[in-house]
Amino acid sequence: MKKVFLFIFLLLLITGCSNNDKDYEIINKYPHDSNTFTEGLFFYNGSLNESSGLYNYSYFYKDIGIETGLSSDKKYFDPSLFIEGCTLYKDKLYFLTYKEHKVLVLDYDSLEILGELDYPHEGWGLTTDGKYLIASDGTSNIYYLDEELNEIKIISVKYNNQEVTNINELEYIDGYIWANIWKTNKIVIINSSGNVIKELDLTDDIKDDFDLSSVDVMNGIAYNKENKHVYITGKYWPYIYELKIYKRIYK
Repeated sequence: MKKVFLFIFLLLLITGCSNNDKDYEIINKYPHDSNTFTEGLFFYNGSLNESSGLYNYSYFYKDIGIETGLSSDKKYFDPSLFIEGCTLYKDKLYFLTYKEHKVLVLDYDSLEILGELDYPHEGWGLTTDGKYLIASDGTSNIYYLDEELNEIKIISVKYNNQEVTNINELEYIDGYIWANIWKTNKIVIINSSGNVIKELDLTDDIKDDFDLSSVDVMNGIAYNKENKHVYITGKYWPYIYELKIYKRIYK
């Protein structure tokens, strides 16, 4: 009997050590509209929201049911605009545009356009830390902006003292910025100084679910504060993945 208990103890110990060695674990996958050219992804009141880009076909999915992939409302944008990253900031929706140098501000409930703001950079990814808007433009720069888009500060993203470019979709999680790297299936985790503390490559975890060569790159990171899980997808991907994050990811 003592040997049985010892075996169980060792098994639990090994399992615990194994989990502690992991940065994340994919625990679920959900349906995703494979017609969506994903640009922005975020949770609000427990529901997922998503922007889709391309000229002549840019839109916003509001209040998506994670289990079904269906939304309660959809907003189409002017066909001359290429909508990029989006976020909810101070109770308003902010949408970057790719090369039009405009940021659209919308009411979340009605999806009515409240105004347009001039913006000097290309629009790529957008998130918020609650105090500022945080934006990327495909370079190594990340911009902190107020609600009128005044630049408060700029940080340059570096990994091992080398600049990291193609910073795309952003999500602010636990004091860090998570960012997709365009043309890859990688996510980098960036601290407040702009240094990459971790790089995640999810290719091996998803390559058997669908043909990666038939879709576009990973783009879309959303943090659900209710369960503290991270949700990721990509342009034209058929799935959204739910990730359980282990604390050691920030070490």
